[in-house]
Amino acid sequence: MLLFCLMTIASVHASVVVSDGDGYFLDDYGNNLGVSSASSVRFTGGAVSLISPNTTGDYRTVEIVPTSFDQWRQLDVTAGSLFAPGDLLAEVRSEDGLTVLIPPQPVTGPISLASLNSPTLVPGIRVHVYFTKSGAVAPTVDSLLVTWHPMSQVSIDKQGPAEVQAARVWCIARATR
Repeated sequence: MLLFCLMTIASVHASVVVSDGDGYFLDDYGNNLGVSSASSVRFTGGAVSLISPNTTGDYRTVEIVPTSFDQWRQLDVTAGSLFAPGDLLAEVRSEDGLTVLIPPQPVTGPISLASLNSPTLVPGIRVHVYFTKSGAVAPTVDSLLVTWHPMSQVSIDKQGPAEVQAARVWCIARATR
């Protein structure tokens, strides 16, 4: 008897991947789990895009809070379509989303997060992405990557008895001539 097997490999989108040891947060938009709020955009086929006929929309990521790091590196938003300059903007906000830390900037390449490192290190952020359709093609986003310089954490666990009996020490002094 001859048995034939056919195996199909489908592209599988992960949700958000956070690798504290490697220093990155990656959302490839296979779903909307990495998003805390959205308006007039949809998450389909591994991309974020405007819901037609809307000409504006936006979304905000969940909190990005590395467990151990000493500096932020960069934000990289990968756009999936050619669109008019300025139609896709990204801004960086505080962890609670209330304070703008880096004002909206056109997505034309990686955005440096170095300003978040001084005078004190910002412990967490959110990214807010804005869409505008000013031309024939609306922008889409395929992924969002935030990187930082990770630091190793060493955990020490020490256990002992709750009570320890005190020791008696006797000293005898001897006089010598």
